[in-house]
Amino acid sequence: MPDNVSGVAIMTSEINSSLINELAGRKIAVTFLDHAPARGYVSTLRIDYKAGIELTVNYLYNLGHQRIAFVAGRPKLKSNILRLEAYEKAMSRLGLKPGPVIHGDLRFEKGLAAGLAIAKMSPRPTAVMAVNDLTAVGVLKGLTSAGCRVPEDISVTGFDRTRLAEYSNPSITTVDIHRDLPGQMAADVLHELCGSADPHGKEHEIPAELIVGHSSGPAPSGVSL
Repeated sequence: MPDNVSGVAIMTSEINSSLINELAGRKIAVTFLDHAPARGYVSTLRIDYKAGIELTVNYLYNLGHQRIAFVAGRPKLKSNILRLEAYEKAMSRLGLKPGPVIHGDLRFEKGLAAGLAIAKMSPRPTAVMAVNDLTAVGVLKGLTSAGCRVPEDISVTGFDRTRLAEYSNPSITTVDIHRDLPGQMAADVLHELCGSADPHGKEHEIPAELIVGHSSGPAPSGVSL
C-alpha cells in the first residue's frame, strides 16, 4: 500500500484479521463494515441485523403467526449467522419454538427448494422468513408452484430491501438496512479520523426498518397451533 494513503474504507464483513492489525499498526485511518471493534485509527459501521429480524418476528406474531419458519443463508457468513441467531432469540422471547430452519445459500434456487419443502410440511408454518430477498422470491415461487396462496395461506418475508422485493408479485415484505448509507458514513467517519489529533475510532450503527409489502398478512383462520 502506498505510504501517502491516509484512510481506507473496507466495506466487507469478511476480511483477514491480520490486515486489520497491519493497517492499524501503520497508523492508517480505517473504517470497516460489521468487523473489528473500534480502537485507535479504526472505526466500524454496524448494521443492526438483530433489530431488523426482531421487527419482522414481532410483526408476524402480531398478525397471529406462531409457526414461523426460517430459511437461513450460508452457515459461515457472519451476517447470516447474526440473522439466524436473532430469529431464534426473538422467537424464544415470545415463547415460540424456533423452526423449522432450512439452510440455503442466499440464492433463488435454494429458496425455491425451501418453498417446495415447506409446502409439504404438516403442520405447515403459517409464515416463512427468508435470510434475504432473493431467497424470499424463491420461497414464494416454490410455495405458489405447490398450490399455496401468498399471503392468504402463508406469509413470506425477506431481508435487505432490494428492487427485487419491490418488483416481485406480490411485493415482498422486507427489512431495509439502508444500503446507501454505509458509503456516505464511511467517508464522513474517515474524514473525522484523519483530521483528529487523537484518532480513536468509534462504532456507528446503521438502523433497520421494516417495509411491509403484499407477501404478508394475518395468519390463516382455523389453523391448529
